[in-house]
Amino acid sequence: MLVLALDTSTPAVTAGLVKVEREGAPETVARRVTIDARSHCELLTPHVLECCTDAGVELTDIDAIVAGNGPGPFTGLRVGLATAASLGDALDIPVYGVCSLDAIAVDAWDELRTAQLAARTAQDETALAAQKLLVVTDARRREVYWSTYSLQGLLVDELREGTENPEELLRWAVPARLDGPAVNKPDDIPVTRVACVAGTRKYRGSFLSPHVDIEYPQPAGLVTVARLELLEEAEPEPLQPLYLRRPDAVPPRPRPVSTAITGLSDEFPGV
Repeated sequence: MLVLALDTSTPAVTAGLVKVEREGAPETVARRVTIDARSHCELLTPHVLECCTDAGVELTDIDAIVAGNGPGPFTGLRVGLATAASLGDALDIPVYGVCSLDAIAVDAWDELRTAQLAARTAQDETALAAQKLLVVTDARRREVYWSTYSLQGLLVDELREGTENPEELLRWAVPARLDGPAVNKPDDIPVTRVACVAGTRKYRGSFLSPHVDIEYPQPAGLVTVARLELLEEAEPEPLQPLYLRRPDAVPPRPRPVSTAITGLSDEFPGV
């Protein structure tokens, strides 16, 4: 299965083609990522076409689309979701929305997995279960979008049962989300038991925990979050952007009408 992955929830304009098989982890075939918060609209579609050229495929060869649905700023986020929805409709293929923070958590987990696997001993299991990964992205206005994840992941039972290849399982593990997504100032985020932080470097100094150098969602991480739905060919949910903030634009307040003006109420209701 060939999957197109898109994300515009951060300053990164991300597109990639990822090969998904029932056995093994999703494999990135082609990728384009440009860090430019003002050019999502101009760059995303060219990135998609360049990925197809690099992989030697046509748009019609794509079997499904995975799009990061945020949280993120309205202007950038809607570009990715509108592009994903349009391509899905034109190609008659399913479009799956995933939380962009979950995708960063997947890549952070991949960075940590060797150490975590080594730490999975009987005496360390309880301590590991109590630790969290915090993922943050820039929400502007001195705030961040954030979620926390269990460093224990979702595969403890399988590992305890002695799978033949636990390392292979960890390659597509999706950490369990504990809290979020939400938007807050960095100082207002609960950091109890947070062992490491991933995401934007802008607020690295706001957190005492070690930082995992994973800043933006990547195509393989996005697809990994939706891997089970893709393989099962599940019916996708409607794309729902995670804005988390009320819109800045509000309806204008009605202007008072001078009492000297009469006879408008019947012809112009509401005045």
